[in-house]
Amino acid sequence: DKSFFEAVYGWSNSDLPHASVVMYPDGSMKGRTIESDMSFKTIPKITVLGSSINQFQNNDLKDRAIGKEFIRNQQTFGKKTTQILLDLKVGVVGCSGTGSPVIEQLVRLGVGIIVLVDDDNVEHNNLNRIIGSTISDADIGKLKVNAIKDHIERIGLNTKVITFPKKIQESREALDSLASCDFIFGCVDSIEGRFYLNLISTYYLVPLIDIGVKLVADGDGGIDSINGNIHYINPGSETLLERKVFTQEQLTAESLKRISPQEYKKRKAYFDNLDVESPAVISVNMIFAAFAVNEMLGRFHHYRYSDNTKFSQTCINLSDWDINTKTVNETKSKSARGYVGIGNLEPEMEIYVSKTAV
Repeated sequence: DKSFFEAVYGWSNSDLPHASVVMYPDGSMKGRTIESDMSFKTIPKITVLGSSINQFQNNDLKDRAIGKEFIRNQQTFGKKTTQILLDLKVGVVGCSGTGSPVIEQLVRLGVGIIVLVDDDNVEHNNLNRIIGSTISDADIGKLKVNAIKDHIERIGLNTKVITFPKKIQESREALDSLASCDFIFGCVDSIEGRFYLNLISTYYLVPLIDIGVKLVADGDGGIDSINGNIHYINPGSETLLERKVFTQEQLTAESLKRISPQEYKKRKAYFDNLDVESPAVISVNMIFAAFAVNEMLGRFHHYRYSDNTKFSQTCINLSDWDINTKTVNETKSKSARGYVGIGNLEPEMEIYVSKTAV
């Protein structure tokens, strides 16, 4: 490595580090970075993404002690998976309906670092679904991320919490923190938020789970139907736009509403049902949140009888008590294919309002 990378540094005209990785016959890997002064540093972990996620950790991470709080988790998922969870950095964007129970599960499973992104405040109508939130939080309009962080710290399982009371499309710092995550959960209602999360997944090779829940009111104080979808997005797989989670017209409308409210108001007649809200109930949200977290676990710990490729989308209809799964193909989007793993070489990520979309 020393003699080879001396030549590499001569060719590259850059002091950025390079890496050397060895793959063993069983597919496991280990590696090290090589600095410009020819010093070596062990790569802590190497992650291989796909329908399943394989992580190869160095010995220091493998030998960490498991606290007694997580012994039952280890009995269920094994020592390797429990160690992986302790070392994970997981982002959760949207900390209310489905986000709150997702966060609660991640903490109790022993995830090491959780990044919370939500620009909203706790209100009284949130108290039916944000775990750990209180009347006093709602009275003072406490930021949701701060209320949940305080709740996590009271639990005392030593989970590190990083908070961003921002929209991801308005905060480069939040975007960069999510880009360094091992996994992201999208628990947002916003189409723009979903679009940006898909971009982050593509650009920075971060697997993403998008959770969508819809309760349709019957107009007489009841519920007509309850359904939702859990999408696993592996970088390079079909995008949420290709999966028809939203349309280009809806994306254009929502971005225009944020960037230019006056222009949006002029064009509102062209946009369909953008402002329609769906009621949120904890008993429903927790079902979809649990499916989503177990979906993540299924990617690291292959506990299902069938191959993970069969579970790219899980459709749950509680009205019919019906669960279906779907496979997806590789993305056909030229822009998505061209930017897989491009990382920080990209320009500032920005949504441009399409003139043809309306």
